[in-house]
Amino acid sequence: LNYQTFRLWFYRKLKDSEFVKFFIIHYGDSHLPLSLVLFEKKDGVWMLDFYVEKACQFIEISTILESAIAKFRAEQKGNLTFLFSERSRMTFHGLSIKNKSKKGKHDSLALAICTDHSSWINDSIPKLIVEWLSMGHSCCWSHDATLLDSGDLCFYLSYGNIVDSKILKKFNNNLVVHESDLPRGKGWSPLTWQIIEGKKSIPVTLFEAAEKVDSGQIYDQRTIKYRGDELVDELREKQAKISYEMCSDFVSNYPEVLTLAIPQQGTESFYSRRKPAHSELNPTIPIMDQFNLLRVVDNKEYPAFFRRNRQKYYIKISKSYE
Repeated sequence: LNYQTFRLWFYRKLKDSEFVKFFIIHYGDSHLPLSLVLFEKKDGVWMLDFYVEKACQFIEISTILESAIAKFRAEQKGNLTFLFSERSRMTFHGLSIKNKSKKGKHDSLALAICTDHSSWINDSIPKLIVEWLSMGHSCCWSHDATLLDSGDLCFYLSYGNIVDSKILKKFNNNLVVHESDLPRGKGWSPLTWQIIEGKKSIPVTLFEAAEKVDSGQIYDQRTIKYRGDELVDELREKQAKISYEMCSDFVSNYPEVLTLAIPQQGTESFYSRRKPAHSELNPTIPIMDQFNLLRVVDNKEYPAFFRRNRQKYYIKISKSYE
């Protein structure tokens, strides 16, 4: 588009603020515009399109799109279903020399991701969405499973509510990533509990969601390795990375991956739901004896604390990189 044509198109789109949203990505304090990301709602789907300045095509476009999706999700309520325009999908593959997303061996899929509204994993979801959009799939991102529309696959990642059978029947497959060697370690916050137990090698299981909690057949199992000195943000970073890889590989190899399913075997055990009270320290024993508890506390959401003379005191932990 020449400048005048683009200008007319841009102002026409701006008038339709209910169904059109723009994000202009700029470079640092200079505010030099690098890219324009457009979300346009058509038949309930937000079509994602983008334009990059020719002088700025050295930039990793996936990073720009991930940033725009994250901001858009934070500003919008309800389910958000995304789809690349064909022009943008071709442009994405042309510009993203470093892009490693797979083209896919199958027709386009209707994918969904369900996370808690305030979950730490939300920062990692746009990366999955951009990869799947680049493969030609549509992707819905919701914070409420009861609002989900029907589709092919749904991934429940760091979602704390139990999903009933009526919702599960909306999808051909429903997937959950759980940080334990199922059926051992069912329940809530399995990685946190295992870190507190002193474990440095944490199994991660991708399995089919079933009506009975954490009981479905297993498709994939991998392991997270920790050194033993990571704090909560570092623990989550590795957790998010392996979750991304397992979900990505499942979609890339679907539906053949379904043939790998195996039933859970062994004696089951359960972890209870963690509450702020579980971050309490004992002031009468050494800090080093409670270091693993300090590693998993969230300084904002559930900080460590101790009590003395009926008074409650909070403690925050962070690493020094001097």
